[in-house]
Formats: sequence, C-alpha cells, structure tokens
Amino acid sequence: MKKENQTYIYTDENGNPLYKQERYYKGEDKSFYSEKFIDGKWIKGLSGVRRVLYKLPIIIEAIKKAQKVYFVEGEKDVETLIEKGKIATTIAGGANQKWQDSFTDTLKNADVVIIPDNDKAGQEFATRVADSLVGNANTVKLLDLTKKWKELKEKGDITNVFEMVQNDEEVLKQLEELEQETPFYMKKIVKEKGEETQKEIKVEELDILLKVPQGFWCSKEDGVGTYIRKDGKKLKIKILPILILIKTILKDIDTGDEKVKLIFFKRKKWESIIVDKNIISNKNNIINLANKGIPVTTQNARDLVNWFYYLEIDNFDDIKIEKTINRMGWINNNTFIPYVSNEVHLSAEPGIMTWLEKYKESKGKIEDWISNIKEFLFDDESQIIRFLIATRI
Repeated sequence: MKKENQTYIYTDENGNPLYKQERYYKGEDKSFYSEKFIDGKWIKGLSGVRRVLYKLPIIIEAIKKAQKVYFVEGEKDVETLIEKGKIATTIAGGANQKWQDSFTDTLKNADVVIIPDNDKAGQEFATRVADSLVGNANTVKLLDLTKKWKELKEKGDITNVFEMVQNDEEVLKQLEELEQETPFYMKKIVKEKGEETQKEIKVEELDILLKVPQGFWCSKEDGVGTYIRKDGKKLKIKILPILILIKTILKDIDTGDEKVKLIFFKRKKWESIIVDKNIISNKNNIINLANKGIPVTTQNARDLVNWFYYLEIDNFDDIKIEKTINRMGWINNNTFIPYVSNEVHLSAEPGIMTWLEKYKESKGKIEDWISNIKEFLFDDESQIIRFLIATRI
C-alpha cells in the first residue's frame, strides 16, 4: 500500500502557525523538509524561528487540568495517540534535534510519560529528555515497549504496536499496565575517574545513618553541597548553609500518598517538618520550604530537589517507612485510630493532634465514668459519644 505524504504544523500558544514539517515518500524511503511561516507565507528552512512542542495549545491546557502528557519521537505517533484518546507531543526532527530549555519550561508541573522508538538513537534521545525533565516536570516515566511487545521490530514505535496488535482496547490496556509497572525515572550519576567512594552521614542523637549521594557532600557545620570541575580542579559548591535530611517517609494506608519528615540542623539544634512528597520533588514547589525556615530560593531550588532525590534513591532501604492515616476510626476489627495501634499513626492537622494529646489526659475513677456515661448512651442519636468511647477502647 502506498504511503501518504503528511504535513504537521507547529503553532504558538494561540494556535498561530510558526513552522511545519512535511513528510514525504519516494517509494519506501521517508524524507522530511521544513518551512517557517513569515508574513503570511511559507518560507523554506527554520532559521530564526521560535521552536515549540507539537500541539502546544493542547499541551498547555492539559497541564492546567493535571492531565497526563505522552512524549514520543515523531508527529506520526502524536497523531496516533491523540486518535486513541491520549494527549501527546514531540519536537520537530525527533532524536536528531537538540532539546531546548523552553521545552522543559513548557512541561513544568506535567506528568510526562516518554515512549521512545525501539532503537539505540530513540533510547538515547528519550534519556536526554527524561534527564532534562527530572526536577521540573511533576513526574517522569520512561517506558520500554518491548517489555509488553517483545516482537516489536527494530526502530518500531507506538504506532507500529497498534498496527501489529490490531486491537486498540487491548493495546491501551497493556500500555496502562506498562506505565503502572514502570518506576518513576531516576537520573543516573556517572562516577568520575578517581572519585572517592561513597561516604556516610551519621546523626547519633537521632539514630540516623545515611549514605551521602555520589557527587554531593554534607556536614552539620557546612550544610549541603555538590562539586564542579573548573580548570581541571574539583571545587565544592554549597547548596544550603544548613544540613537537611530525610528522616522518615510517611505512607497513608488509605490512599498510598506519601509525605516526608525532614530534619534540619539550624542555630545549633535539630528541627523537623512534615511535607507532601511533591514539595521536595519539584523545583517550583520546593521554594515553599522557605516558609518553614529552609533557605531555599529560585537559585538553589533545582540542586536541592536533586539532593533529596538522590538521598532517597541511595538510601531506599534505609529510610524508615511509617504507616499513617489521616482519619480517626476503625481500620480493622481490632485497631482503632488513634491510641490502639503502634504500627499505624494518625497524621492530622497540628491543631487536631494537640487536642488529641490533651484528650489522653485522665482523672477520676473509671467505675464512676462508666456509671455516668450510661445515661447519655440512650440519647446518643448522633453517635458522637459512642465514637468517643471507641477511641478509648
């Protein structure tokens, strides 16, 4: 079957054309040429034109609505995914083009799923994109199509998968499974030749022992920093003037959401705060730690995100996981939150926690309390008294 030529138009935020990619065939051989839109005319070449993501207006709107964005290597795959009900984008030229900071800026706060072509060039391009998005996008996943479709041909893409399977519903189901099975992307640190072995940071008074991520340094006296190479010398660069660490990961047993308990050494004493995980995983969000006394700014935000990211990855099995729940009540036949369980802890607003601590205090005799409370139980239409009694069981 003869393959058809295609035109792909790139626009600005308002849908105005900026340039286009023309894909045409001579037999089975595929070629491209580009033209820019200047003063109402198409002119050959792209020199001097602003580069943008394909389907830019749709992508911007999707990010505002917290919708997932797929990044693929070519416009053909974008059109395929859009036809199947997904939101997708790419850049002109695919794997042969340089990734620009403006592309990263567009995808800030997005949940991005990258689907590379099945070849070395596609994998390398996808890795460059993922590396650029880590710490800027909300989440990043880098898929491997061959984990679900082993028979995918060399240089095959997501469009080829749909063509091969001939069952859209089945492909979409397996694609969703692949996303769930794929962990969030982790940027690799390449150890320099002659670099010292990984060190540890020990906080005896808090019973903490953590590995210091490769490429970073830290101490109670000097804070947290990284290294750069300049004129052949290795120099220490400070990220924060205070030491800050992840002490505990708090995992909600109802929702699976995670928070982190951070500890930091400031003015010669340890302090702690609990924040949502997405605060420390995005350079735009992490600036909110300034309100908690952490000296973070737009200048050191990205480095601080990387510090927390690699600190967790390198200490994945060492950082304590604490089960939490943000509601009071029964979680099984034997456990009532708060008070009963030592394994699951209540995670509530500070004011509620203070009230609960006061509520623990008791005076008088239990026999007198039981006698007095009985008469109220008959009139307890709202079940409030029964709830309060349950908290003491």
